[in-house]
Formats: sequence, C-alpha cells, structure tokens
Amino acid sequence: ISLNDLGKLDECVTSYNKAITIKPDYAEAHSNLGIALQALGKIKEAVTSYNKAISIKPDYAEAHSNLIFSLLYSPSTSGDDILQEALKWDQQHGNNSEVSQYNNTPDPERRLRIGYVSADFRNHAVRYVLEPLLAEHNREEVEIFCYAEIARPDHVTKRFEGYADHWRSTIGLSDKKLADTIRTDMIDIIVDCTGHTGNNRLIALTYKPAPIQVNYFMMHGTTSGVKAMDYVLSDPISTPPGSENQFSEEVVILPRTTFSFYPDPDWPEVDTSPPTGDEPLFACVGDPRRIGPATITLWAKLLDLVPRSRILFKHLGYRNPKMKEYWRLKFKELGDRIIFEGVDGGWGNHMDVYARVNVVLDTLPMSGGTSSIIPLWMGVPVITMAGAYYVHRTGTAIVTNAGVPEFSAENPEDYLKIASDLVSDREHQALLRRTLRDTIKTSHIMDARGCTADIEMAYRKMWRKWCKNAEISDGVGSVSNGRGSTG
Repeated sequence: ISLNDLGKLDECVTSYNKAITIKPDYAEAHSNLGIALQALGKIKEAVTSYNKAISIKPDYAEAHSNLIFSLLYSPSTSGDDILQEALKWDQQHGNNSEVSQYNNTPDPERRLRIGYVSADFRNHAVRYVLEPLLAEHNREEVEIFCYAEIARPDHVTKRFEGYADHWRSTIGLSDKKLADTIRTDMIDIIVDCTGHTGNNRLIALTYKPAPIQVNYFMMHGTTSGVKAMDYVLSDPISTPPGSENQFSEEVVILPRTTFSFYPDPDWPEVDTSPPTGDEPLFACVGDPRRIGPATITLWAKLLDLVPRSRILFKHLGYRNPKMKEYWRLKFKELGDRIIFEGVDGGWGNHMDVYARVNVVLDTLPMSGGTSSIIPLWMGVPVITMAGAYYVHRTGTAIVTNAGVPEFSAENPEDYLKIASDLVSDREHQALLRRTLRDTIKTSHIMDARGCTADIEMAYRKMWRKWCKNAEISDGVGSVSNGRGSTG
C-alpha cells in the first residue's frame, strides 16, 4: 500500500521530492508528486508538477489526464481553459490512423448494441449514479456491453456484471486491442464514463472503434477533447444556453437530469428528531481539496453571522492526525470554530452524523456529487452556489433535480442569507427532516427509469442520424478517419 493510499500525503510529498532530487528527469515522480499535491488542495503546485512530467515525457498520457482533472479544482480556471488543454491531450496522445468501414447494419429502429467503458464498475462513489442507468435499461431496445477497467472486482462489480449482456475485462489490453475488441463486438454506440479520471481508456476511443461515441461524465467530468468523440450528455442546469462552446463534442441536453441516484438499502431511516444543543452545526462532508480560498472566506462570514455556530469537517482524509492539523492550518481563517472527524471503517459506519448536524455546506468551487445527494437523502439540507461553468454547477443541478432548488444560491450574498436563515430556523429543519426524503423519492434524481428513458431516446436520435448519413453515403456504413462526427 502506498503512502498516498494511507492518506499520509505529507510523507508522499517528501518522498517524491527526494526522488526528484536524485533524478530530476524522473517523470513518474513528478506526476505522483502532482497527485499528492492535488490531494492536499495545492492545485497550482500540482499543475506545475504535471506539466514538468509531461515536458520530460511528452507521451505521458496519464499525467496529462491528471493535469486536466486537476484544473477542475481551480477557481480561476474557465471551461475554455479546460477545453484547450483537453484538445492538446488529443493532439498529443490520440490516434490519427484511418479506420475501416463500419459493418453495423444501418437500421434506424433495430435493437442497439451499447457499450459502456468505465473504471468504476465497483464500490466507488460513481456507482450510485452509474448503476441506475445499467439496471433500468430497456433490454428490448438495447443490448449492453461493459468494458471494465477493474483490477480488483468486488461485490458491486458482481452486480454490474449482472446488468450486462456481455462483460469484457479490459485489464491488460492495449489501447489498440481494446479498440479492436469494441469493433469486433460491432458496438453501435460506445459510451465513455471515466473521462480524464484515473485508469481511463480514452486513447482506445481515439481509434473511433464505434460509429457513434459518447462522453457521459458522471458528475465530475469534463469535455474529453477527443475529436473522435461525437457527443456529450448534459442537462439544462449544468450546461445553460451559451456554454456549448466549452466542449469539443456536440452537446446533447437531456430534458431533466443527466443522472439518477440509487441509495444504499443498508442506510438507516432518517432521524426525524432535530439535533439538540444550542450551537448550530454546519457540516462539510466532501473532499477538502474542492474547497477554494474564497469559500473559506465566505464560510468565515457565515459563522460570523450565526452566533455560536461551528463547521464539522468529516472525510476519510482526516483519519490521519497530521492531515487534520494540515487542514486546520489551511482553514485557519475559520479559527477555533471547526471540528475535524475521520471516517474510520467507511461511511456506512458513520451515517449517524446526519442526525447531529443542521445544514450541510457543499464544497465550492468544485461541487460535490454523492456528498451532496446523500445528506439530502438523510433529511439534511445542502446549500450550494452555482458556479461559472458546468463542473462547478453540479451541486445546483443536484438540488434542483432533487426538488429543492431553493438550496442553491446565485451569488455570495444570497448564499449567506439562505444558509444563515436556514440554520437558525429549527422549525424548518424539523419539517425538512420529516419530508425531505419523500420529496427526493418523487423527484427527477430518483426517477431512474425516466432518466434512462431520456438517455435511450438520445441514443436513438444519434443512431437515426448516423443511419441516415450512412444511407446517403453507401447504404452499408460510414467511413471515418477517427477524427470526425457521426457520419
């Protein structure tokens, strides 16, 4: 187990710096240093380390993906900045070779062969939103292939295997071999669910192995930058009108939400008794590296507005005493009004925290995913603020599709009022504890079948367009150079 896996990030930084001192051109050490710095919330320093790794080893696609993902945490990064870096990734690492004619039968109404590529068919936060899609697919309309980059399958992997008509482990497959496998399977639409996160297989998809390729980022994704990727799925809140130019893909706006949510059946019922005690307790249960300096300043103002209030920071990263002190210093603007708790034994053993807190604060500028949905499910309001571009608007999309759009602010002033008013209104909190779960149960974010049906309709429209173009072309299939769109 690495030092990084143990959460001893300060020791990681020391070790990688020693390695770099001994061997300055050690690209992997620079990239690993970037990972550790990113986990510490030192985004600018992480970007510098990733860039150094890439300058030493220009074909280091993994480090380049890490660089792109780290930009999502930066308050100063724009959607266009991420697009430009993603386009560079494709230019530097993508395949430019010709591909043969597709043999897919261009019947616009036949059952579709849909392939999903993911490194998260496992006990991972993404599974809460990926599992509903696969479970709810209409098998009369689609045949499911899963391409799983899973080195250590677990009990959740077994469930995903059950949803698939065909299961393909991609561990050990070269990018070319994976592309050939997808082509041999005659996939009509290949859907990438990993993007530039860890263990992605984006290079394989630059070969354009399927006639239609879709980027489906699960909460914390980004444009792929891959020219062979035809479409990206989004929603009206994450991608409001005018922001389509932040993507290399054609943006397909689903009518409601981009994803739905499956709660864990082992989670407890909501404790409808409001927290006792005179000190209002906010909580942040998301990854601390998503919290920018401006957010800490905003939270300091919030604590000033609410007498005797404090913030509980709870995350697996706080298990290590040194890391607690690191983040305490990082958040020193909040003074002694903060509490840190780890998550020993996994979140399943800590669900009682939601009975102790009054209001959960979303991480900003990079919104939480499941760290925003789960508190809502447990009867606790989550306050967020809409960011400037899609990946900073996830929280707003979540609360809106969960039926509580009033929990999202448009600016810091509104944020302070919403959060301070709510944490001071114990009667309203008590009402939310009694009703919030039922509200969510009937909301868009829990309508797994409806969300999947919207996605299936989007797939069908893509396919009909391809069939029409194929018919115009030669009646068999389309020829692509791996860099174009669906025709």
